[in-house]
Amino acid sequence: MSRNIGLSCYPGSPEKLSKILSIMKEYGLGTIRISSRPPWMGWGSHGLDTGYIDKALAEGHRVIIDPIHLYPPNATTAADAKTHRGDIIQVFKSLGARYAGIVEAEFELVNEYQDPADYYSFMQGLVTELREAGVTNRFVVNKPPQNAPPYQVIVDPVETVQGFHPYMDYWSPSSVTAEIDRGLKVLPSLCLTEFGASTKEGYSYTSALVAEVNSVLDANKNKPVDFCLWLNEGWNPNWPSYEMYGLKLPA
Repeated sequence: MSRNIGLSCYPGSPEKLSKILSIMKEYGLGTIRISSRPPWMGWGSHGLDTGYIDKALAEGHRVIIDPIHLYPPNATTAADAKTHRGDIIQVFKSLGARYAGIVEAEFELVNEYQDPADYYSFMQGLVTELREAGVTNRFVVNKPPQNAPPYQVIVDPVETVQGFHPYMDYWSPSSVTAEIDRGLKVLPSLCLTEFGASTKEGYSYTSALVAEVNSVLDANKNKPVDFCLWLNEGWNPNWPSYEMYGLKLPA
């Protein structure tokens, strides 16, 4: 299985997760990113369910656990994250205890935290406090893109890998590759836990947008970059739209 290409989703239900995992098996994909809403927003149907995580791990996948999925990405949700910093720490302490020593379980710290002014100080503070609390899993963070702020190293005795979230209705293939190259000048690798044809989900996909996804994957296939294609909840309509419009995954 390829760890460099994966899928990203709210599982939605055990049946939907099983379908996603069957797609991953069919296409040889080794990474799944499992998202859930922040606890202060109300778990609802997108709540943190460790049963989903355990099932994906049991099938041999690398699982990026995204329990603080801020949305929409703006100053308001960033301010909420600051207000609920203690809740964030507690969530990751609990996950760290449950998945201690499991290298295939990685933690994404605060998805879409959109405050460029204090992005790195906020993330560095979380990393430092969680490592001091004994959490040893690899961390993933996604920063505001296109040099705002410039890439910086996050000091971590374990590892914190960085990335960003490009969608082709807002980006061009050349701008995604340029941002990847910008990051790799500072960091040894990147992990893009969301990447997709359109922010408007599968019904808005076109052959041109999917061709741009293919172009990005092909142009960067030999670089230390991981891509997780965003599916939203379950697999439909995004995955059928990718198949319809000719998604080509690198070998």
